[in-house]
Amino acid sequence: MQLIIKKPHLEGKMNSDNWRLTVQITRGADSHTLWYDIPSSFVDYLSIEVADTFVVAYLLYAMQHRYDIVTEQPVSSHLLAMLNEYLIPFLCGINKNLHPMKVIAQEYTGSFNGNHCGTGISCGIDSLSTVIYHGLEEQVKSRKVDTLTLLNTGYYGHGEGNSEHYLSYVSQSEQFCKEFGYTFLTVDSNVSNLTQYDFLSAHTYLTCSTILLFQKYFHTYYYASGYPVFNFEPNFKDPAYYDTFLLNCISTGSLDFVSSCNIFSRVEKTKLIAAHPSVMNHLYVCLSGDATHNCAKCEKCVRTMLALEAIGRQDVITDVFDAEIYRKNRIRYLSYMLRKRKKKIYYKEIYETMRQNNIAIPLFAHINIIPCQFELMGMKSWIKNIVKSNSTVERFARRLMSD
Repeated sequence: MQLIIKKPHLEGKMNSDNWRLTVQITRGADSHTLWYDIPSSFVDYLSIEVADTFVVAYLLYAMQHRYDIVTEQPVSSHLLAMLNEYLIPFLCGINKNLHPMKVIAQEYTGSFNGNHCGTGISCGIDSLSTVIYHGLEEQVKSRKVDTLTLLNTGYYGHGEGNSEHYLSYVSQSEQFCKEFGYTFLTVDSNVSNLTQYDFLSAHTYLTCSTILLFQKYFHTYYYASGYPVFNFEPNFKDPAYYDTFLLNCISTGSLDFVSSCNIFSRVEKTKLIAAHPSVMNHLYVCLSGDATHNCAKCEKCVRTMLALEAIGRQDVITDVFDAEIYRKNRIRYLSYMLRKRKKKIYYKEIYETMRQNNIAIPLFAHINIIPCQFELMGMKSWIKNIVKSNSTVERFARRLMSD
């Protein structure tokens, strides 16, 4: 069976700021339209002579559904070879639910001449540490970040409402770029709606595939590492474990993807950001869905505040979090760290840093059994799903609630 990628088309200006790029994806008698909304200022940089973007975006989809990918346009020679000879066999080796397939395309031996360096700007720990390390502190001029991106490729969920959700975060990133003098690139797309990937297992593919649209603009793109390279693991559940291998496989010769800051632990990245107050003021790690502030209650807020305490920077917690919430719940948060430190690398790092810095952990944190708020919400969600999956239990629960 074949998944056929047709030639892309610029449909024309959607409004004063964006053009829409579309491409038909065909599977037998079934066909759907993949689209990207491109800022007018970046249209001239589109590298739509090649099918690189679409092949990387649909690679996991094809492997899940037993399709060979056939393209009407060529694929960059390095990418074509690395996918067929290395990445596809590797993925089959780490996930038995994926199937061997081929990317069938003509080889593109030309090159593009991008002269910019970029990275993402979600304002989280990974993105801000990359901006500092390869932007503010980069010593090699040709490798210095000058462009920051925010892309709608799955983080904001599936479905028609994800564009609206994504747009609520754009101003946050745009404001950072204006303050620090970076060019800002943002792209909306329906790629996550069509592929329906579990975002955690596919984020690198989705993000980098979109960046491959702009090979006439970028020559280097730093993809923020999620885990240190020392924790490399062929683990399909999150490409952050094997990004150093993956990013080489999906580079093209014209565009080089680099796993940034992968020599640092999450605690070390936090320390790097805390040393730059103007950057620290933009830190946003929250899972609440409210782009205006960090809630200080979700799991990512909790681990970030604990990391700041571990490095002795409680003073900056109040800059981006509600310090009163942290003070009131500190015992619960420390208790969660103690329970998770043997299974989750982030909490192991925080715990070891606290020990190295002689930060005392109160006895109550060791014996506390009261869960954090985000744990309670997780329990409620789990119970709700169990009830929904059992019609008998669901009927009984409804009966109780109606009595």
